[in-house]
Amino acid sequence: MSRKVLSIAGLDPSAGAGVLQDVKTLEAHHVDGFGVCTALTFQNEKDFEDVKWTSVEDIVRQIEVLFKTIQVSIVKIGLIENLNVLEQVVDYLLECNSNMKIIWDPILKASAGFTFHSELDRKQLEGVLTKIYLVTPNQNEKEAFMEFTDNNFILVKGQLENNVVVDLLYLENEVMEFKRAMLFNKDKHGTGCVFSATIAASLAKGLDLVEACESAQKYTAEFMNSTNTLLGTHIKHEVYV
Repeated sequence: MSRKVLSIAGLDPSAGAGVLQDVKTLEAHHVDGFGVCTALTFQNEKDFEDVKWTSVEDIVRQIEVLFKTIQVSIVKIGLIENLNVLEQVVDYLLECNSNMKIIWDPILKASAGFTFHSELDRKQLEGVLTKIYLVTPNQNEKEAFMEFTDNNFILVKGQLENNVVVDLLYLENEVMEFKRAMLFNKDKHGTGCVFSATIAASLAKGLDLVEACESAQKYTAEFMNSTNTLLGTHIKHEVYV
């Protein structure tokens, strides 16, 4: 398997989230990271003001020229305009490589309060999910995806139980739990990006999905504990893969 991963996500000027954070996370795991921009965001680590979307044609064009020189088997998708764009991008990726493993970290609402997708068409969402390897919603996003857990790999992040954070991985016949102690006063911008990018890196390095999710939880906790600001760092972190 190629140790190359493509992030398809928004450009956050603070580099705390989106494609810049994804590539930083991938490189920290000794995986080659590449990036395609889906949106220009006007934000910092605290405030989200606006977004300017990249057309689906320009997203595909970025992928097309990139794939002329590299082979990728793992792709992580983050911020994207709507399900129509997502479906077109996913279909193009699978045309390029039918065995592509696609991870979608859905961003329905920014942590600063900006709402991207107030409603998702159920039938269209169901069709898109059949083409995606793993979806990683957080607690605020999980309701949109829970009815599809029987036929899709879904990782629900960040459930709190008695000061313990529980991530739930829904597999075909079972639910796996990954637990860690809650970190107080350690909020970080972009933890969802770090989490899903770590899963992508781990899969690219040959770990199975359960191992990749376990590694992602441990690494993200290290990232959250790295600084006392909203922007974390990857310097001198232990890589659990």
